[in-house]
Amino acid sequence: MAAEYEHTQPGYVTLGAVGGASLVLAGTALRKAAAAKFLPGALILGAASAVFSSLTIVVTDEELLARIGPGVTAKRVKVADIESVESVRNPWYYGWGIRLTPRGMLYNVSGFDAVEVRMRTGGSFRLGTDEPHRLVRAIEVVKGAAA
Repeated sequence: MAAEYEHTQPGYVTLGAVGGASLVLAGTALRKAAAAKFLPGALILGAASAVFSSLTIVVTDEELLARIGPGVTAKRVKVADIESVESVRNPWYYGWGIRLTPRGMLYNVSGFDAVEVRMRTGGSFRLGTDEPHRLVRAIEVVKGAAA
């Protein structure tokens, strides 16, 4: 099961926002006498920054896989269960991270471009990517080969 497509997008937005917030909390904790109040928040934000540091998408002849950060599997579907894919642009208010949107779950670490994956079961989800057209093409090629 060799990868037909594999790409990792750095999560610049999430790294900047979450990392910056954790630095502010850590800095506040170091300056205040009640540092213990701020350190847990800084640690949680730091961990979130590590988890959402990147999004890796892999397409093989059998499956589509999205991994967040250091290898946390966020989404895995069989290529045979995919009905169609389309390059889309998320509105700004969909945000970043893993969240529920009117178009299904969104897995995104940076930017507004995504690929919407519609399943044969009727559901859909979106994968944020800085290579939407390459990802769409890779899925379509694998689906065509499987047909």
